[in-house]
Amino acid sequence: MSGHPITSDIAIGTIVAGNFLASARVLVRSIRTQHPDVPVFVLLVDELPAHIDLSAELFQVVRLHELGIPQLDRFLFSHTRTEAAIAAKPYLLAHLLDRGFRHVLFLDPDTLALGPLTPLLQHVADHAVTLVPHLLQPLAGPDRAARELNILLSGTFNGGCLGISRSPAARHFLTWWQQRLQRHWWSDVPAGLHHDQRWLDLVPVFVEDVGIFRDPGCNVAHWNLPERDATACYLFHFSGFDPATPDVVTCYNTRLAMHTLGPAAELFVRYARLLHEAGHRDTCVLPYAWGTFDNGAPITDAMRRRYRALGDTAARFGNPFVTSGSDSAIAWLGGRR
Repeated sequence: MSGHPITSDIAIGTIVAGNFLASARVLVRSIRTQHPDVPVFVLLVDELPAHIDLSAELFQVVRLHELGIPQLDRFLFSHTRTEAAIAAKPYLLAHLLDRGFRHVLFLDPDTLALGPLTPLLQHVADHAVTLVPHLLQPLAGPDRAARELNILLSGTFNGGCLGISRSPAARHFLTWWQQRLQRHWWSDVPAGLHHDQRWLDLVPVFVEDVGIFRDPGCNVAHWNLPERDATACYLFHFSGFDPATPDVVTCYNTRLAMHTLGPAAELFVRYARLLHEAGHRDTCVLPYAWGTFDNGAPITDAMRRRYRALGDTAARFGNPFVTSGSDSAIAWLGGRR
């Protein structure tokens, strides 16, 4: 399908660690097929092995140190790689505005452009903030209340598809979002916190120029698939899908079975093939650069949780990845103080 030109002052961004590099490649290739003139940026919250050369990729690489994240060493130590990718989102959006783009669309890396994104890109250009809801109508079926309750707990709007335009209102939103994600970014859905997403529920109240993009062809995923026509969508979100288990629609729930999806199942087959062609088997096993101390000892999720619970008092350790000295983070976490 031929590309649909979009104004040159719009950019698209996504965020990955090395284990999701193949997903970024697939997403970017699908975007470039539809919109070859729209620049795409990939924030890498990781350091890759020397044999992986990104110079020939179809996207421009952004590094974490370019974003101005306060106390970056502590940020990286406090987050798993998934959490780091999520918490860095408002910083990437602000960074791309600072680079001169007037409008930025963020997409999670596990999405695929199946057709022109023109309606979504135009909506982003027309509003300070663009939000895409998980659902567009009350649900039907015997599990309708349970599904709606899950959305209420995890967030009305999807954090994996949103837009921003340069304006004072948008800048204030990004600053507020950055501040909230400094301390409250983890996922505890029963407690009403799901990474960055629940904060978006407040945006229509806090920001005047918010556009809610209600298009059944956009951001089709497991949470709305029973109500959507997958054959007519132009942006599909494979949230929670792993090509290593191709019969499982998503790791987030077992409500959907691949054999019941009808034509939509072919999209998963196609996506799995695209991931494999993009090197998923090699990249999905890449170790996280920030997964160990400087002496090679692993940093567990429990260590990260204990460290971040210290708040500002963790500053006494200096760089938490450094193991030398009796007053190091590893000494405290290992109980050797």
